[in-house]
Amino acid sequence: MWSRIGKSINLYVLAALVTLIFSACGQSAKATTMHLIKTSGDVGISDQAGNTVELIENMGLYSGYQISTMDESRAWIDLDRVKLVKMDAGSEADIHKNGRELELVVNTGSLYFHITEPLEENETLNIRSSTMVVGIRGTRGWVEVPDNERFSVSLLEGSVECAAFDLDTYGTDTWMIDEGLKAEFVCRNGEIEVEIEPLEADDIPAFVREEGLPPAYEDLLEQERDMKFPEGEERDGEGADDEEMPESTPGGGIDNMFGAYVNEEGREASIATTFSIGIEGKTQLVISLDNWETAKYVVLEQEEENVYRGIGPRDTQVYWVVFDKAGMQVTPLAAADDDYRRIAGYYRQTEIYIEETGERIPVSETENN
Repeated sequence: MWSRIGKSINLYVLAALVTLIFSACGQSAKATTMHLIKTSGDVGISDQAGNTVELIENMGLYSGYQISTMDESRAWIDLDRVKLVKMDAGSEADIHKNGRELELVVNTGSLYFHITEPLEENETLNIRSSTMVVGIRGTRGWVEVPDNERFSVSLLEGSVECAAFDLDTYGTDTWMIDEGLKAEFVCRNGEIEVEIEPLEADDIPAFVREEGLPPAYEDLLEQERDMKFPEGEERDGEGADDEEMPESTPGGGIDNMFGAYVNEEGREASIATTFSIGIEGKTQLVISLDNWETAKYVVLEQEEENVYRGIGPRDTQVYWVVFDKAGMQVTPLAAADDDYRRIAGYYRQTEIYIEETGERIPVSETENN
């Protein structure tokens, strides 16, 4: 149900609401215990003056720092050892903190949070965009900020309170979002449109699933797979070995497959070995499709020359991938979900990566070799 909230200004109410958000609903970590504990891919850190900060192991993070994750990159932030924040690929966030009050400003992208122990009464953690702010205490979920107008929050555990950050423009209304719900806010022209719906298992992006889910959602995922693949049919890739393997195509091979790809719709893909996604026992040869817009990745296992089986989240077999000299054909297996099917198809290679040197060579320079 969509609702519209017009502009309303009352200085007394505004002052009271600010106090409410940053104390009763506030939620955060001690300023002295915030560290960047893990990264994958290309992650950049800059200080308050905009100077680049060199990445070091378990580095401390301070007020005014900005963290950026590039394509195929992630960053994990530890807050007081019992609070985890994870930034998805293509995200940018600023750190604001004062004593025990911490605010993470998501400029763009997605951020997962898992607060395993409730914050103390004098601690606050707020996550916000340029338009909305959400107070976190003992909670688990994620926020997404596609642009300056849209903000969404989804809750796996606990509850949060959301309010407009710009009170002068958007007024003092608040929304309580409980476990199992997702809320999408659109802020434009002095009004807020909000839609609150039940959270479905298919709504949970890959970068969140990688951190593990509460048992109820694991069960829900299992039920959804049971519905897609009734008894006797293939499920979770089981029985996929019985499917006919595609024929290999001459001219591809491991030496030529690293690089950038694009399909007829302009959807981008890339293949690399430098991005670790933590699926144990699998070769770290990773294909990312849709330029991470749907957070879909696949770890490739070679079946024969130029033919690979793709393994997605939860060790689910989702693709056959066949390479030739000019590109790759991505064919969904029975276990692939709708998003994987949507981004299947033929991808033309546009750029070759030379992993040893980091050199990038346009395919046009090599296609006649």
